[in-house]
Order: sequence, then C-alpha cells, then structure tokens
Amino acid sequence: MVSSEQHPENCPESEFCSVTVIGFLNFLQPLAWNDKGNYSCKSSNGLQKFVTSSMVLNVLHAPVILNEKYPSDALAAADVGSIARIVCHVSARPEPQFVWLRNGSEIHDGQFRYGIRNSRLDGKIDEFQSILEITDSMIYDHGPYICRASNGNEQKEELVIKLQKKSKPQAPRDLQLISSLPTSLFIGWRPSFDGGEEQNFQLEYRKVNPIKGIPDSTEPVAIYIYGRNASYLTLYEEDETSHRSRRSFSSTAYMVYNISYLNPLSTYWFRVRARNLIGSSDWTPVTTATTSDVRENAAIPRPLTLYYNSAQQKIDFERS
Repeated sequence: MVSSEQHPENCPESEFCSVTVIGFLNFLQPLAWNDKGNYSCKSSNGLQKFVTSSMVLNVLHAPVILNEKYPSDALAAADVGSIARIVCHVSARPEPQFVWLRNGSEIHDGQFRYGIRNSRLDGKIDEFQSILEITDSMIYDHGPYICRASNGNEQKEELVIKLQKKSKPQAPRDLQLISSLPTSLFIGWRPSFDGGEEQNFQLEYRKVNPIKGIPDSTEPVAIYIYGRNASYLTLYEEDETSHRSRRSFSSTAYMVYNISYLNPLSTYWFRVRARNLIGSSDWTPVTTATTSDVRENAAIPRPLTLYYNSAQQKIDFERS
C-alpha cells in the first residue's frame, strides 16, 4: 500500500513556500525472503522531470537454494580427467555457512583432490555461491553430492547435486506463446540442463494451411539463437506450493524470441530444441499459435479502387 503525508512549513499568506511530502510503501502482510530488492520512488510537481530516490531492502531470512532442478535434483557435468565444478547458489541473510557432503561424510577444502571456494555474488542482493572443485575427476567421482547451507538458529537448507559426464543438452521446457501481434508471435521457453557445455537453441516454425489445418509441404523456417541474440524475461505466478498464509509468487526466467514478419490472423506451428558441442536434444512438442487481426484506423481514407502490384507483390489503392 502506498501513502503519503504533507508537512507544510509555517508560511505567511500570499507567499510561496516549500512543502515537504513524505511517501510510504507499506507491506500489508509479513515480508517474504523474495521481497528483498531495489525500490525506487519517483516524484514530480509538474515543473520539472521526475526525481528518483532509491534504496535497497534487505530481509533477514534462512537460506533458500536457488539452483535450477531438472526436475528433482540439480545437475553438474565434467569430462574424466578434467576439473569438475559443482556450484551451489543460495540466498540468505545473514551470510550462510556452506558444508559439502559425499556419501554422508563432510568434504573439506584441500582434502584429497577437493577444493572449496565461497563468495558473495556481485550485483546480487544477499546471494552467495559455493563451488566444489574436483581436480583430475574420475568416473568414481560421479554421483550425488549434498550442499548444505546454514546461517544460525539451526536454519538449514540442503540440495542434492548429481555430477555426471558431459552430454547433449536436455530438451527445453514449457514452450509457450507469451503475446501476439498481427505480424509477430512472442514466444518463450525454459532452458534445461546444458549437459555441461554452453548451449544454443534452434527454433523452427511453419505456417498452417487454413483449409487443410496442417502446414503445407514447404520446409520450416529455422532460426538459431545464441548468446548474442538471446533475450530473457522473468514471469511471475502465484506459488501454489507455498505453505505461507499470505499469497506468494514464484518467478521463472524464460528465454524469449519474437518471430517477426508473419501474416495477420494466421496460425503457425513452432518447436525448439537445444544444441551443444556434443549433440542436440529432442524437439519440444509442437506448439500452435495464431497472430492477431489488424486494427482498423478510421483516419485512413476509404479507398476508391484496389489493385495488385505483381512486380512488388503488394496491394496498392487509389484514394477516394
């Protein structure tokens, strides 16, 4: 809830005086750990541009594991003979302590071939990571590791991370239409485990024949999405798994792409797969989406005649 108070100074009549306005952002329910963040307040009196004041809100909370799960455990991968790196990503305040375990036994920094590096993440609010490194990794090293984080008062959180050999990536998840326009479809998907190598994505789409209800025999249009042309969008939804009495929301990062130069009110099939140096994942199931219709503009004059320009493949009109 946003509210404000005015505190006028003692001001004689017929004189201009300054007025101090204090704004408040009130949380009507107890804070959750993910209410932390950067908050900004913009103000203007109509005489100049907005003035912004910002602050960082920190929330005391027990450790929360931020690693992605595929689907129940986190994953890491390394080739035999290389340095295996297993990363544990945590949000906590105060700063957490990390403990690594293998087969029920604690792993210590410098023990055998193990090394542990803990750090606070730059540019992130109360986020930390612990990296377990295994030099000259062997097949014996493959299997589950436990990362345990705690920050006092017996508040602990742990995660199982499975180390495996490098492989082709897993298929992307939750391919969906986010929004549509007359000539474009804005789609998104959640990347899955990259197999231990940097992954990129191949997107294919085909226009559906409105009479047949399926695409014609033409080849699909292929688009390759790498780090340089990739974009991400965070979507928020109500968290039905939360046990809190207040409504809570979870956030999910989607890789997004805008398929452009499409026809209005037309249906398209599209699918995505991931690729890395080792191979390609399976394709996602085909998803169907339709572009929206064009909007009529009353300001455009009514045409007197229409004719098709075959050379330029466009319709021209003569104004009335």
